[in-house]
Amino acid sequence: MAEFKEKFFGKVSGKFGDFIGVIKGDENYLAKFSANRKIDNSEAGIKRRAKFKASILASKTIMGIPNLKTLWKLKAPKKQSGYNYCIQYNYPNIDMDGTKAGYSIVPDYGFAFSTESFTITEDSISLTVLPLINSTTFDLTIEKSIEASFIVELINPDADISKKLAFTKLVSADQILDLENNIIFAVNLLETEKNLIASYPNKKVHIALITKNESGEPIQYSSSLIKS
Repeated sequence: MAEFKEKFFGKVSGKFGDFIGVIKGDENYLAKFSANRKIDNSEAGIKRRAKFKASILASKTIMGIPNLKTLWKLKAPKKQSGYNYCIQYNYPNIDMDGTKAGYSIVPDYGFAFSTESFTITEDSISLTVLPLINSTTFDLTIEKSIEASFIVELINPDADISKKLAFTKLVSADQILDLENNIIFAVNLLETEKNLIASYPNKKVHIALITKNESGEPIQYSSSLIKS
């Protein structure tokens, strides 16, 4: 594998001819395809590729939420992107049939929260969070608002491998960070989101809360919670 030491060519990504450009963090590599490379069509090989595809779909959806993307980037090891770190971190907790216990849409554990209610309908998602447990965890002079991120995981166990899973993302409007009362989040679904969700028989929703400063920058995040 060749590495570009200079910036003259810029960053090269994707396949061209017998070569493929690979970007890893701030580094760019050029690799040659093997002429004898064979695709493993065994059951184990098919499942392995399906698991990797599921990991990519889930991580791309998470990266589609700006504040989640920022958190993963900040937590990623040097020279590793937040996207790749998200795949690596969660890889043991996902397979071709979807996410498993332990899958997290945030890097590592954050503050705890409890819900009074959660509802997903054909039109909207609503979440009511009970007063946050440990008020000393938060600094209201800095943390002014809080948002809820939702990754909706859609599952069709009877579909073929390529259509078993889909993911979509939703983000609530900012709410005032209130440590004494319930906090209510609600998101109306777009028509495309309604159609996608309606086309899958099973679903579960991954939830995380993020506190923000006056400029909208993320300060703290909660642990990841799953509702079905």
